[in-house]
Amino acid sequence: MTNEEMVAEATALREKDNRIVSVTFYHDGWLPNCYKYRADGNRTTVDVSGEFIKTVHGIYDRKRSYGQGPAVVAYSAKGGRLYSR
Repeated sequence: MTNEEMVAEATALREKDNRIVSVTFYHDGWLPNCYKYRADGNRTTVDVSGEFIKTVHGIYDRKRSYGQGPAVVAYSAKGGRLYSR
């Protein structure tokens, strides 16, 4: 997914629910818990809260219970999850 596609999706989510201030895209999926080894993945967070749209790339830990987790998560200003898929 390109930066433009992520910004477009984040903007569309913001238009549906104006409480959404940031949308995080997890690019590398999830793995079942394995505590001995690191499992880094790439993520992109799009901040749509202000006048300007900011995109931040980072790393996340891919380990989750049973290897299941969302690909896209939208958060409110207080940090609550408003949308996920």
